[in-house]
Amino acid sequence: MVEIDPFEMAVKQLERAAQFMDISEEALEFLKKPMRIVEVSVPIEMDYGSVKVLSGFRGQHNWARGPS
Repeated sequence: MVEIDPFEMAVKQLERAAQFMDISEEALEFLKKPMRIVEVSVPIEMDYGSVKVLSGFRGQHNWARGPS
């Protein structure tokens, strides 16, 4: 089974879009990396009694236009 990395897919889409834009290489590199990554772990009790810990992530790339 092939695993698809959503972040890598987004970076490739950004690189493709940048080909049609007037953007510097430095700005493109800046946009590829998030400014902050928030990771949370949430314990969930399953129907059959065991506890499973689920992970969640939020990447914040740029908050120049206000809070994100």
